[in-house]
This record gives sequence, structure tokens and C-alpha cells, in this order.
Amino acid sequence: MAIEVVNGTPAQGLEFTVCGFVNGSAVPPMWSGRLAPMDQTGSSVTVPVSGFVSYGIGFYTVGWLPDNGWAIAWSPQVTDNTVVTLAIDVTANASHT
Repeated sequence: MAIEVVNGTPAQGLEFTVCGFVNGSAVPPMWSGRLAPMDQTGSSVTVPVSGFVSYGIGFYTVGWLPDNGWAIAWSPQVTDNTVVTLAIDVTANASHT
């Protein structure tokens, strides 16, 4: 059983963590890794998972530490044999007023 984690953005320095869920509550992260920008080798990682009915995937930038409280984007709960892709618009939007 596995979950495929994908960086669908041009963002560099993206890491992820996978948590299992028990009775709707997440347990501490059990798997983690790094993702290259989309369309590059390493932009997709298959993570073997087991032991839980559902999982959550958190995406964050390199250097994130829980004590620093940086933002982390969590997926909805998913089951194994699922592809989870971070797909956000990370391009700058310049506006002048």
C-alpha cells in the first residue's frame, strides 16, 4: 500500500510529511520526504504506508520547524493507493494602486 505525493508547482525546497489518522485524530508524523519542482526528477515520491485507515499529507518549505510555527498545508484525509498533489499558484501577482 502506498500514497504518491506530488509537487504540482514550480516551488523549490518543498518537503512533506504523512500522518496516520485514528478515530479522526492525527498521530505524529510517521513518514516524510522532499519534492523537486514539477516536471523534474523527484517531483513525485511514492511513500509506502500501512497501519491506518486514512492519512493526511502536509506540505511545507525546507527549514520548517514546529517550534518556529511556519505554515503547513494539510490535505484532506485520504486512503492508501491515492495520489496527493500540491497544486497552488505560486507566481507573483504584482498590482499597483
